[in-house]
Amino acid sequence: GELGHAEELLEEARALSRVVGPSIWDAAAPDVLASVARHRGEQARAAALLEEALTVCQRGQVTWCTADVLTHLGDLASDRGDFDQADALYRRGLAMHWQTGERRDFAGGLSGFAFTVAARGNPEQAARLCGVVHTLMDAAGVNLPPSGQTNYDRTLAAIRAALGEAASAAALAAGRALPPDRVVADIAAAPTPSTEIDDGIEVAD
Repeated sequence: GELGHAEELLEEARALSRVVGPSIWDAAAPDVLASVARHRGEQARAAALLEEALTVCQRGQVTWCTADVLTHLGDLASDRGDFDQADALYRRGLAMHWQTGERRDFAGGLSGFAFTVAARGNPEQAARLCGVVHTLMDAAGVNLPPSGQTNYDRTLAAIRAALGEAASAAALAAGRALPPDRVVADIAAAPTPSTEIDDGIEVAD
C-alpha cells in the first residue's frame, strides 16, 4: 500500500544520491526507510539503516542529522525494552537538538525519553516531561514529528494507566509550568537513577 510506495520512492532517491554524489539524502533516505521498517516491525533492518545514516551524518559532521538518527535509535532500543540504551541515545540526541535549536525534533525526542521514564516506574515524572513537550510545541506553533507523536501517544497512555486521568492532568500541568531550558540542564546533569532535582523533575539515568 502507501508504505510500499513510499519505500520505493525512498529507494529511488537513495540510488540517485549515490549517482550524483554526496548529499544529505545519503543519510535522510536510510533514516526515513528505517521509520518504514520500524512501522512494519522489522527491527533489525531499521537498526541497520539507522547505523548507515548515523555514519553518514557523523562523517559529514551534520549535528542536526546526527541528533535525529540518535533519537530514532533510541526509539528502537525503547521498542525492544532496552531502556538503559534508549536513555543514553535519547540524552545524546536531545543535547544536540537543543544545541542546534531544533525545538520540534527536540520535543519529539523528549516524548521518547519520557516513555523510558514511565517504563522505569516514574509516570508522574514522565507526565511532567510531556507537559514540557506541550510548552515547546505551543511556543513553536507546530505539531510533533510523526515518530515523536507516536512516542507521545504511547507515553500518555502509559501515564494515564498508571496514574489515572486526574493525577495525569495535574502532572502535565505542572510540567507545562517548568522552564524547558532548566529541564534540559537537569536531564544532562542527573548523575544517578531517579535523581531528585529542585524543579520537581526526577531524571532517571
